[in-house]
Amino acid sequence: DHQLLTEFGFWSLAQVQTHFQSHATLNMACYVDGVLEYHPITVGDITVDEGTHDLVEMTGSTGKRPEDTNDVSLMPTANHRMLLRVGATVSEREWVSNDDTMPPPFEVHTAGSVLDKGNSDESVAAQFIARFAGGAATMDCADRLPFMDALGLQTDDEVDAFLQLYGYWLGSGCLFGRDADTVQLVSKRPAIDNYLDFLFEKLHRVLPMSAAAGATSGVHMSYVAESAELSTYRLYDIVDARWLAYFKAESPYDYKCGEWLWEWVWKRLDMRQLRLIVVGLHTANGGCQSSMEAGSIRTYSMRFRDELQRLLLHAGYSAVFRPEPSNDPLSTQEQWAVHFTEQLQQVEPMFNVRKHFRGVAQKSGAVWCVSVPSKGQFIMVRRVHETDASGQVLSASRPVVVGNTKPINGAMTILNPRTGQCFIKVIHSSVWAGQKRLGQLAKWKTAEETVALVRSLPVEEQPNQLIVSRKGMLDPLEVTMLDFPNITIRGSEMQLPLQALLKIEKIGDMILKATEPKMSM
Repeated sequence: DHQLLTEFGFWSLAQVQTHFQSHATLNMACYVDGVLEYHPITVGDITVDEGTHDLVEMTGSTGKRPEDTNDVSLMPTANHRMLLRVGATVSEREWVSNDDTMPPPFEVHTAGSVLDKGNSDESVAAQFIARFAGGAATMDCADRLPFMDALGLQTDDEVDAFLQLYGYWLGSGCLFGRDADTVQLVSKRPAIDNYLDFLFEKLHRVLPMSAAAGATSGVHMSYVAESAELSTYRLYDIVDARWLAYFKAESPYDYKCGEWLWEWVWKRLDMRQLRLIVVGLHTANGGCQSSMEAGSIRTYSMRFRDELQRLLLHAGYSAVFRPEPSNDPLSTQEQWAVHFTEQLQQVEPMFNVRKHFRGVAQKSGAVWCVSVPSKGQFIMVRRVHETDASGQVLSASRPVVVGNTKPINGAMTILNPRTGQCFIKVIHSSVWAGQKRLGQLAKWKTAEETVALVRSLPVEEQPNQLIVSRKGMLDPLEVTMLDFPNITIRGSEMQLPLQALLKIEKIGDMILKATEPKMSM
């Protein structure tokens, strides 16, 4: 139920696997020093593990209004790498530190280790990262933006005005006006009239304002009344042939609606330019241009909803969507509000671990992630809560940054109750390289190592029976121990805390820092 951010938006495992049926690579969104960078992966970089897993569920929600709500929700495996700020707090909000001005740094922790810290200290909190503070890195470094020549733009002011106008058109515009082919924008408030007048003034050289209804160039302004009881609203019709041709060429499907972000938005614009588009979109939704710290953008389209969330993440915001009642009392369509913010409470959501984290032991199912070739190897993930019959997402958590799949050393433990000996065999991370179904592989590798240990013992010291603490190990051991028919293999209901041994600092360091397979006693 988790989706990762890709070059096409948030994708599930099924969508990623389908992509690789016809493509060799897929660009994943990576968190690199606060910047969103896309890095390619291949099908071999996907890890899918089916079986039973120890998981850690992380859920938390604060804030009374939807736009103030954190709604963080994840359920990674206990050994998954998380990028978190973890430490003791006062009143769950202020960090306890030797230096009162410095909170703990964001570091890599396993989900299980954070849960353990919370269980041992009720004041421990964990803080996530829910945005790319530096925005998205531009992928194409050509000097001139692709729309400049097509629209006749020359100066930076004209480009900035166009980006805001384009954002406004996405939110409250269309192609094909009522009487002629035009790029049309609608304003229903005097404040928005002033905003659009300001933008068209910046574009006066290429789009002069014309009062004539039959004008064949520039911008024609008119007033239309919805009904006798309602006030009039203003229409801006761009009748320039170059602009109309460009807008038609860039809009791939429905010319009547502008809700489709064009390709150069993702590849050519820096964070400042992306935020100009957001200003236009926010204004079209009744927002204030002077207050862009937080806001919301509404749409009836699920596809455009998802594009808006990705746009806002590219622009350096944290973004989450919610269903909302339609503004139109006659409409039966679901309306979506995409809330964006750069307020600290949402961009770095913080939760008390004991209250909001819980362990989920031995849960059956498939878990998946990817390995990315970026610095730090961090990706962005969201958890899907609900989908419709066609698989469209209806509810999802706020996206946060986590570590990617990075194989680490493992270990198996064998106790000899007669002698008190404890054997710990380090399974080096190289064993997992390029492998899938890691849960199954781990069981068979453990069985192989058990047989190797039995073989290495003198006959008089070999055991009469093997007691298995996990039922999933019975079949692999019965197959690999065929050469020892006199050794009985049976399961046990005893819940031996063998994993607790691995949490002893000396033993844990020995396992994690090992550079090769190693048997210790």
